[in-house]
Formats: sequence, C-alpha cells, structure tokens
Amino acid sequence: MMTTSTLLVQFSGGYVEAHFHFFVVMAVLAVYEDWVPFLVGLLYVAVGHGGFSMIDPSLVYNHPAAIQYPWSWVVIHAIFVLGLIVALMTNWRSLERSREVAETRMQQVTDRDDQLERVEEARADAEARHRVVRR
Repeated sequence: MMTTSTLLVQFSGGYVEAHFHFFVVMAVLAVYEDWVPFLVGLLYVAVGHGGFSMIDPSLVYNHPAAIQYPWSWVVIHAIFVLGLIVALMTNWRSLERSREVAETRMQQVTDRDDQLERVEEARADAEARHRVVRR
C-alpha cells in the first residue's frame, strides 16, 4: 500500500493531494494495532520522501518552493505525519482501554453468574435436605 502511495505521488507529478494517500494508508496500518507494520509504514514515508527528494525533488513535490528547498518540505510533511501518528496512537490506546474495561466487566458478569449458580445449587441442596428432614 505504501508503494502505491509513492507511485501515486510520482505519477501525479508530486501533487500535494496525492500525498493524502499516505495518510489513508497510515490509518489502515493503525487498524492492525501492531507496531511492526505501523513503524515500517512510518519509515517508508520518511525514507521515501527524503530519498526521492535527494534524487529529484520534482518526483515528490510539484511547486517551486518545495523543489528548491526539499528538506524544508520533508520536515513539514513529517510534522503532519507525526501529528497523524499521535492521533492514531491516541485512538489505539483508547481502544485498548475500552477493551480492558469490557473484559473486566465481562469477567465480573461471569463471576456473578458463577456465584448465582452456586447459590442456586446450595438452595436446591438445602431444599432437598429440608424435604428429607420433614419425612
């Protein structure tokens, strides 16, 4: 998916709008909730922008300021990608906390059901003993 983003930017002539594909792909990688693909995606964006900017800035950007000062624009893009990453990680952590709360509540319900089952068994046993004693 990252290669598709890179090719889209290059084939578009470096249009800024084509860079949005990187944001979408980073969001898709965050869905996996796994650090390896997420960090690989981040490195891919960083190395791709930096590397292609050194080779030929017009492969990455389509406006004169970025072509003349590609590293300034690499930093600008990096700041926005890092902002996205902070937002995605915040969401990721929120989901983890929600799952932890749900698991805790589910365990409480299971424990309560187990207790109710034991109470019902004890009650049935007591009733059976009571019937035996009455006879």
